[in-house]
Amino acid sequence: MNCGNNDINTASPTPSPTKAVFLDRDGVINEDPGYLHRVDDVRFVQGIFDFCADMRRLGYLLIVITNQSGVARGYFSLEDVRRVNDHIRDEFTAKGIDIADFFVCPFHPEGTVKRYARASAHRKPAPGMVLDAARKWHIDLSRSFAVGDKLSDRIELDDLRSYVIKSRYVPEGYDFESLEALRRFIRSSEKPIQ
Repeated sequence: MNCGNNDINTASPTPSPTKAVFLDRDGVINEDPGYLHRVDDVRFVQGIFDFCADMRRLGYLLIVITNQSGVARGYFSLEDVRRVNDHIRDEFTAKGIDIADFFVCPFHPEGTVKRYARASAHRKPAPGMVLDAARKWHIDLSRSFAVGDKLSDRIELDDLRSYVIKSRYVPEGYDFESLEALRRFIRSSEKPIQ
């Protein structure tokens, strides 16, 4: 299993370079109760659907990149992660918003599950998941950005803008107070696709 876990993808890659929003999952898309692994516990962050609908109107692909160290720690399985991701995709689809892909990194160097107990170039802030997505979806990273709720969500790539939203993990040193503030910033510098 590689970290760029694409077997849950149903959309087709785009043939020409495009731009993307790389979204952290827990804390950006859904509230982060800590080691989320049950569909019944998914609660969406206020404003996430409006934010993503606007980004799609502006021509961005939506790509989810998520560290899931709970797999390496033995708290839940990769199948649990897939079920939560499928639920999130279904909820977005029901609102007419397409998530192009999910990339998952289950590895952590302090894991207790031998298969996943190691360092990985895919674990954020390392750029592995972003680079895999860029290759698969022909993404122009210089026209793209990432958004997260932790400092580790600042992807280590010079070409990619990474924004951190204020959260319980980052009460100061963040880039934007909220998704709405980031949405206004992006909208002020972009034009919707026709």
